[in-house]
Amino acid sequence: GGTLMNQRLGKKLEKIKVLALDCDGVMTPLYIDTGIIMDLENAMKYHDRKFQYVVEIARFNHRDGQGIDLMKEAGIHVVVITKQRSGYIDARCFKLSIPCIKVQDKLKGLTDWLKENHPEITLEEICYMGDDVSDIPVLRAVGAPATVADALQEAQAVSLYITKRKGGDCAVREVCDLILKARRERL
Repeated sequence: GGTLMNQRLGKKLEKIKVLALDCDGVMTPLYIDTGIIMDLENAMKYHDRKFQYVVEIARFNHRDGQGIDLMKEAGIHVVVITKQRSGYIDARCFKLSIPCIKVQDKLKGLTDWLKENHPEITLEEICYMGDDVSDIPVLRAVGAPATVADALQEAQAVSLYITKRKGGDCAVREVCDLILKARRERL
């Protein structure tokens, strides 16, 4: 049972040319910290407080970042696909020097990005990591669908691999290491 699945997974992973990642719940835990910044006058008042700025903070994992760097060094393209509009995603992608696609339809976003940037790469050569309802069409379409330990049951049902770790807790790194291992064993 297990080894056959691993062989099938290994065969798919050794062909991977793109690692595509959902952001929230995959690269981050399922939480977001939201806060406001108020001017002093409003901060002193108790009722009807007015605020000027909103701060959204998401927690990203350094080991995942290192895994993404290792992917790029191995010649594998990494791309983030998200429905979120939050700026923290752009900041993280900027820091990792990877493209960020913000779209409502993730599968269309991915196929358009491929057509534009890597027309030679097929969906079969993509590993996609997603964890929720909006990820299911992409998980169904790619060669190596993967998800995280705390993903929605429906996302787990259509994934070839479920990480031992939760989203934001080295789950991305786990998949990066598997892809690199599959490549090494093929060579």
